[in-house]
Amino acid sequence: LWGESGSGKTTLALQFPSPVVIDMERGTELYGDDKFFVTHTTDPDVVMERVEWLRFNKHSYKTLVIDSITVYWEALQHKWSEIFLRRNKTSKGNKFEYYDFQPKDWMQMRDEYQHLMRTLLSLDMNVVVTAHSKTLYADGDFMKKVGDTFDSQKKSPYLFDITMQLTVDPATDKHWSLVTKERGKVRKLPVQRFETSYEPFARAFAGTIEKEAVPFVAPKAADVDVLWRRCREFGLSESQAAARFETYGSQDPAELSAENVKLISEKLRAAIASKAEQAKQQAKA
Repeated sequence: LWGESGSGKTTLALQFPSPVVIDMERGTELYGDDKFFVTHTTDPDVVMERVEWLRFNKHSYKTLVIDSITVYWEALQHKWSEIFLRRNKTSKGNKFEYYDFQPKDWMQMRDEYQHLMRTLLSLDMNVVVTAHSKTLYADGDFMKKVGDTFDSQKKSPYLFDITMQLTVDPATDKHWSLVTKERGKVRKLPVQRFETSYEPFARAFAGTIEKEAVPFVAPKAADVDVLWRRCREFGLSESQAAARFETYGSQDPAELSAENVKLISEKLRAAIASKAEQAKQQAKA
């Protein structure tokens, strides 16, 4: 959920079932915390610690809210600036009082950011992330504004099933939502902008959105081996297989849940059997 301050991002996020909140800008203080558990932090390590706890432990929460990923991305840059300032004393980026990131330095931050994103994908919960809005400029035209976009690491939207821009009409004080992306063959949320409310989500994802969270269980090594064997038997290269695994949360099947490893493996087994049957029928013909 992205938009300007006051557009209703936090309000909408807190309407999702049984929320637990990582509040990085104290935006939940106006709502009271008697209806949800909240951690106030701007430390990326604390964020990761809380997400990992939700991943591996049994709990009653159904929704994780991170408010906002913009502040997380800024905090991550500050963390690595401090690290590089101490570690890279001979770097051109070391200005003694501050650190000017060099091109290769961004890889460290992107890796940590992507690790958080992969962990979020592995959660058996609704994950609602807010982001600030920023101006979008046209490529090649100096300072030519072409619209607005989210303010965070640029690949963030690719990881989410749904992205939405939230706005507020100052004349009427009405809050509006526009779905800018919805993954899936069939759209479940309104195509046109709609007045911001949790109701469209409750209708579109009834049952799924209210389910209890199940702790993450790592796959057995033997099941991972069987999965790789079936990938090879089906004719998938390692890169092709990794691309398929990534849709479930990680390119490495050892980082997927035991349930997903068995699910992918079973799909491959069925596909291999179907392929063999087709070849048999063609031979008969």
